Amino acid sequence: MAQESAEAYLAGDLDTYARVLPHADNFTLMPPFGGPIRQGFVLDDETREATRSTFRGGRVKVEVDASYITDDLAVLAVVERQRGLVGDLTEQDWSLRVTLALSRNPNALGASSLRSCEAGR
Repeated sequence: MAQESAEAYLAGDLDTYARVLPHADNFTLMPPFGGPIRQGFVLDDETREATRSTFRGGRVKVEVDASYITDDLAVLAVVERQRGLVGDLTEQDWSLRVTLALSRNPNALGASSLRSCEAGR
């Protein structure tokens, strides 16, 4: 799930990303390059096109560094080792440290996937 979703996002395929890694209503993202924390996940035509034009492909390998798992909750600390084409830039490293919190019941945490990303370059 983490590998496939990271591959889809780097390829600019937001529909596959959202299908593989469903988001709860109050999904939270700390953008890796700064800016305000984002609440909610938007999947509309404008967002699809912006993602498709920004993330133009590459290679991804997801490594799980640590995990905490119960019957209803899984928290994964992963590194997404990525090398790809982003924006108008040449191919380069876009690796991230990511924390995923996954729940069988999204309302229990308020989020099925809580991503906390930091540039890991």
